[in-house]
Amino acid sequence: HDKSGVIEKIWWLNDHVSELGNLARFQGSELVKSEGMILPLTEAHDYWHLNDVKIVPKLKAEGCLKENDILLSARNLNAIIHLRGDSIIHTYQGSFFKQHDVDIIDQNNISIFNNNTSDILYPWKQKINSNVVIKNLQTNLDSIVYDNIGLKTATEGQFEQIGNYSFFENQNKHEIILCKNNKLVFRGAHKSHFDKSKVNLLNWCQIILPKSI
Repeated sequence: HDKSGVIEKIWWLNDHVSELGNLARFQGSELVKSEGMILPLTEAHDYWHLNDVKIVPKLKAEGCLKENDILLSARNLNAIIHLRGDSIIHTYQGSFFKQHDVDIIDQNNISIFNNNTSDILYPWKQKINSNVVIKNLQTNLDSIVYDNIGLKTATEGQFEQIGNYSFFENQNKHEIILCKNNKLVFRGAHKSHFDKSKVNLLNWCQIILPKSI
């Protein structure tokens, strides 16, 4: 849309199934359903479930990512979809499952909040160990970080990094977590201003960090 909020263009993922290649045959897709495979209810009816959309800003250099590219985090496909213009130019899978937040680190690297659960029906598994995956888009290699700070969220969750600080929303536990130089320095809930015995839910909060801390 333009600056006044008027919609100028609508892009439909359903119109680009052929560009997804083998990913369109992965769990949750319409093609799999049409071939008679039985899927869990949530995925069968929500196969394009998008958890995050990021527009690539102007970068210091161009690599796999270019300015105005778009990254889509497709939860039920366990995939990050890379758009350029009107086309899907790449899809990325790896060491992440039911992921949410995706962020641009530089022209060749992204971070992914990895919920790390394959269960999509209630009740969810109790033994969930969420983490952050750093994916190199050139090599397609994943590095798993923050695997031992107690992240445990079957749905939702965010990660932001600035300098030596990393900020997490451990949303299913209603926690804010702050690390410095990869070490835990704060973990706590956001208490309600109206009732100190209760905490505010962090669902879909946006993390805004200053340019320097």
